[in-house]
Amino acid sequence: MGQRITKLTYHGKPVTPEQPFIVVTNNYRASGGGHFPGLDGSNIVLDADGTREIVSQWLQRHHDITANDLPTRSWHFAPLKTHGPVIFTAAAGKADIAQSAGLKNIHQLQDHGDGTATYAINLAH
Repeated sequence: MGQRITKLTYHGKPVTPEQPFIVVTNNYRASGGGHFPGLDGSNIVLDADGTREIVSQWLQRHHDITANDLPTRSWHFAPLKTHGPVIFTAAAGKADIAQSAGLKNIHQLQDHGDGTATYAINLAH
């Protein structure tokens, strides 16, 4: 089950075939994994550390973090046609953090007792 991109836009306008753009992705996809058009490993602009390493280094430099230290949210979940909520596992007891960040449609379903929990997010709205 793959994702299908139907239209790329830049500042709300369609990207034309002649217009250059950069795709930010993981190393699997950038080197041709998943057969994404135009990504075969021959045109990598920047090969950076993985997201975990970048976040880890940032956290090591910022010992006392408050909500004011974090960047404003510049992304959002796009509405999807789903047959119910998306279920995922994450750290237990963190639904209030998602709620305070403006993600009102995330709910903890079950605490596993080992520090993890099952959550549901409704991406249909």
